[in-house]
Amino acid sequence: MTDLKGGNTKHKFLVVLLLLLSGNVETNPGPDTPAQCFTPADFKSTSGLGICHIIVQSLLSKLDMIKIRTDSTNADTVVLTETWF
Repeated sequence: MTDLKGGNTKHKFLVVLLLLLSGNVETNPGPDTPAQCFTPADFKSTSGLGICHIIVQSLLSKLDMIKIRTDSTNADTVVLTETWF
């Protein structure tokens, strides 16, 4: 049980500190072998499930670009995200 004065925060800080001190943890390691698809033709030539991820940041202004990208790649799944920092 944690107290209301930040006991849970101390616990989270301790876990993060121990992970960073272990020396074997990356903050964002990513995949070992990144897939490289530079053109829609590269994307079409790959086997397996085709997922197209587009960061839109204002969807309405990019509808034409999204339509072109999805038509040219024949992706099985299209994921749109809107992220603002």
